[in-house]
Amino acid sequence: MTDPRRWTVVGGLAKARHHGAGWDLDGPEATVRVEFCSPHVVRVRCAQHGHGFAPEAGFATASRRFEAPHCETEILEDRLIARTPGLEVVVEHDPFRLTVKDAEGRDLIADDGSRGTVLYAGRMQCSMHLWVGERVYGFGERNGPMDHRGPRFQGRSLVCWNVDNYGHDQGLDPLYASVPFLLFLREGRCHGLFVDEPGRLVADVGRSDTDVVSLRSPHGVIDRYVISGPTPRDVLARYTALTGRPTLPPRWALGFHQCRYSYETAADLRWIAQTFRRYEIPCDVLWLDIHALEGFRPLRWNHRDFPEPAKLCGDLREQGFQLITIVDPHLAALAGDPTFEQGKAEGHFVKQPDGGIYHGPVWPSRGEGGPWSVFPDFTAERTRHWWGEQYREFLDWGLAGIWNDMNEPAIFEGLEGTFPHDLRHSGDVGDVTHDRVHNAYGMLMTRATHEGLRRLQPDKRPFVLTRSSYAGGQRYAWIWTGDVKSDWAALQQTIPTLLNLSVSGFALCGGDVGGFVGTPSAELFTRWLQACVLVPFFRAHTDDKTPEQEPWSYGYEWTARNKRVIELRYELLPQVERVVREVCETGVPALRPLWFEFPGFGECWGNQDHYMFGSDLLVAPVLVEGAKQRGVQFPPGKWYELESGEEYQGPGGTALDVDLDTLPIFAREGAIVFRQPVVPHTGVVDGVPRIFDVFPAERSSADWIEDDGVSLDGPRARCHLLQVRTPSHVSLTFQPTRGDWRPAAPRALVVRFHAIGEFGKVRIGRRVAPELDPEPALIADLPADTMGWFIDDQGRLVVIVPERIDSLRVTVDLE
Repeated sequence: MTDPRRWTVVGGLAKARHHGAGWDLDGPEATVRVEFCSPHVVRVRCAQHGHGFAPEAGFATASRRFEAPHCETEILEDRLIARTPGLEVVVEHDPFRLTVKDAEGRDLIADDGSRGTVLYAGRMQCSMHLWVGERVYGFGERNGPMDHRGPRFQGRSLVCWNVDNYGHDQGLDPLYASVPFLLFLREGRCHGLFVDEPGRLVADVGRSDTDVVSLRSPHGVIDRYVISGPTPRDVLARYTALTGRPTLPPRWALGFHQCRYSYETAADLRWIAQTFRRYEIPCDVLWLDIHALEGFRPLRWNHRDFPEPAKLCGDLREQGFQLITIVDPHLAALAGDPTFEQGKAEGHFVKQPDGGIYHGPVWPSRGEGGPWSVFPDFTAERTRHWWGEQYREFLDWGLAGIWNDMNEPAIFEGLEGTFPHDLRHSGDVGDVTHDRVHNAYGMLMTRATHEGLRRLQPDKRPFVLTRSSYAGGQRYAWIWTGDVKSDWAALQQTIPTLLNLSVSGFALCGGDVGGFVGTPSAELFTRWLQACVLVPFFRAHTDDKTPEQEPWSYGYEWTARNKRVIELRYELLPQVERVVREVCETGVPALRPLWFEFPGFGECWGNQDHYMFGSDLLVAPVLVEGAKQRGVQFPPGKWYELESGEEYQGPGGTALDVDLDTLPIFAREGAIVFRQPVVPHTGVVDGVPRIFDVFPAERSSADWIEDDGVSLDGPRARCHLLQVRTPSHVSLTFQPTRGDWRPAAPRALVVRFHAIGEFGKVRIGRRVAPELDPEPALIADLPADTMGWFIDDQGRLVVIVPERIDSLRVTVDLE
């Protein structure tokens, strides 16, 4: 922070006194406040006198109403000791030192003995011990290695400060979104630390001292939440219980998306839609960038180049496309513009220190007339409500979702390219300067958008995409990684960046397929598609300075190759939907580092070029130009190549021979992978068979949940699947379906057993199933009443049964 001789050490705390459901410990320089949010989460704040505990803004947390758990306390002269069934918290008085242990007495967080918490010129820094071999992950959207411990970026610390970082690559940090949440992995056990600081936060994770992690705030307050494990799954479930989980998205959001900056006319957009259908490349969503807005002005439609927007939305919807438009926060300050005039009259805009409305140059300044912009003060609930109402006309036309961009906020002036620090916000937290809430601005914009869509279309699942956000923003929007370079290094960086975002709560994330800044080669575009085939947000996007960057833009050979990758996404859409539903219900991410599923397997702690999709699929994309081989690292257990069923035994590694069509995906022993035949878009799934790829283990299970894919709280159906393997047989049981939802048309169920070897009879219930001869040409065309089995060209046993709502068992006798 500065010369240690000028630090003031926080200490001299008085005996703890009760404050609400917690305790305060007062000292001459600062006050420490301790409160439990649950048996496994404790909040410890330290506030310098004169700064105090700010009003509870609730930006990050889903609720500030915590039910105090059962707690035993010892209030001693020199320390406070508080115990719940999950944690032990010790606060030493002089100097102030915090230690948090788990239920087994294992240290989770221990303030560094020589530094602890110190003050200097209104700033506060706390330092905590790092143990030998301890890994540190998360911290939101970051470039560089996934493990943050040690020197980074020419020795610089990690900074939480949202910026518009155009053309970023492996060496640029910070980026657009700040999530000050760290996961610590030590000896196979995990715990978390969330620091609620929506202003600037600097983290030194073993850079200056390999055994110390230091956190520095310029505002004289550090607000820590310590979250126990012991598994990464436990930590993420508890962190997202604190900060919130996403709303279940519409099914179409899980398909393929196509965008560029910009499709400049409705004719361009219609041609894109027609070309997708002509080439029979699946796609669900088309996107409009700022050329769809008059003079690049948010909320002002460009009727000249995009006439009759309601008809445009309707025509595209008939072809199976949803349409999404961009909406930035920088309203044009144009006299006579009704939105500007209303916002001005009602006091909705961010102010300068003298009380005047702040104006800054952004995209409207480069449009016709060149007006500067004003910016809503999203810290105010009444302004968020007002902003949400501005989408009414767009939704009435039939636009399916909203894309909030440039919301760091980005400004085309100044060294940082964002608001001056001394601008004034007068919202839910009172009158504060911008530097106190900077990182929350984009999140609060998405909150306004999300809540507006919920009010205007209460029965529909909202869809919002953002570039900028803060901890807890996963409640309101999906996120993408912004204006990344189009090169091989950026592709390689995509995996660790998305993984750290995912384990920081932002599970519904993605990046621009092909990269945004620059022109990818045909090979790079295809490899990027392959790498992101199971990434939740699957969108191709590019800059206005590049050639066409659609899946058919590289010639016939590459079109066929790209089509096959996107078709694989649509085949796996039921599995994608299953995993995303788990995200929304439990907070556990869709994309998972290997260490997340296998925390005790030390060889995977440093792996950052593979990912797990859910618990069952391991993806090892090819990320090197001209690669002929790809090394794959298998965690413990048996693994099967997804299509061929070839078996690999972990732990261990192998070198796969690869060509341009190779996308290594492996299923875990016991996996039940949900699939379907290829469809052109998610609106045509009625009557389409459901496929269940079974990779037998001694016992495994899965929940198959279905609904209409659109309604927020509509009916649904749940069927529990149980897979069992014994020396004599393997079986898959569909237990009775519960719930009110039913498919609109009858359909067949297809069970594909992988790697079962020689077999005898196949039974459906108690009946012996017949062998189908000839075998069906296309599973997609199966009549709903088909029953029987055959061996497909991959050597899999394929059993077909009619769907039913009562219990159904498929049994294969093993020889």
